[in-house]
Amino acid sequence: MRISKQDALFIKNSIVEQTNAAVKIWLFGSRVNDDEKGGDVDLLVKLDVAVERPALLASGIAVKIMRQMHGRKVDVVLEAPNLDAKPIHAIAKQMGIEL
Repeated sequence: MRISKQDALFIKNSIVEQTNAAVKIWLFGSRVNDDEKGGDVDLLVKLDVAVERPALLASGIAVKIMRQMHGRKVDVVLEAPNLDAKPIHAIAKQMGIEL
């Protein structure tokens, strides 16, 4: 996994702070492969509660983490009871690492 333990903790704390909910978070994409270089930070955030404004929440999470990680691009995919399931959700859980 190519993020520091400190960054992983910051990511978890930031997401909990912004959602006020219990969440599960997976890091997926190129950052799970220790042999690769560079790449953005891809996160799947699973919430057990409905999300009223998913685009606003996902972008808010991404911006806060991006600032902490010195401008590194961050992509956030949300999973919640009121959102449609997409293939990316299954891929992220299967290929990713839960933080």
